Amino acid sequence: MKATVMNLTHKQLAYLHVLKKQNDLSDAEYQDLLRHGANVQSAKELDSEGLDKVLQLMEDLGYEVVRFQPAPDYGNRLGMATAKQIGYLDGLRQQIFGKDNAKFQHWLEKHFNITHLRFMDKQTASKTIEGLKAMKQNHRHY
Repeated sequence: MKATVMNLTHKQLAYLHVLKKQNDLSDAEYQDLLRHGANVQSAKELDSEGLDKVLQLMEDLGYEVVRFQPAPDYGNRLGMATAKQIGYLDGLRQQIFGKDNAKFQHWLEKHFNITHLRFMDKQTASKTIEGLKAMKQNHRHY
């Protein structure tokens, strides 16, 4: 019986292409990464294990790779930020602040008087998302 290989999702493929663009990789360099990292000719042939190998190779070669961790789930709480808002906020946080969660916590407390995402209501979550999107658009990374 043949094992089924799960290819990457559209979001994962898009993420890989964003990394290519952010690191100014030529098509030839990108193809070399795929070939040497996961022994594939195209990103469409990658599975999640192959993606991890390619990302690890990029890191080993000194390219900037931001690995996204799943957002925390605080449950469905009346009046509080939704899981979707928290997930979006957490993704923006990782893009702007990288692995330095302390800087994000400081920024969050300074601008919104909130010490942690779990204490955020829906309205503040919307304002925070807009603030982070503006930072990202203006290339203001901490």
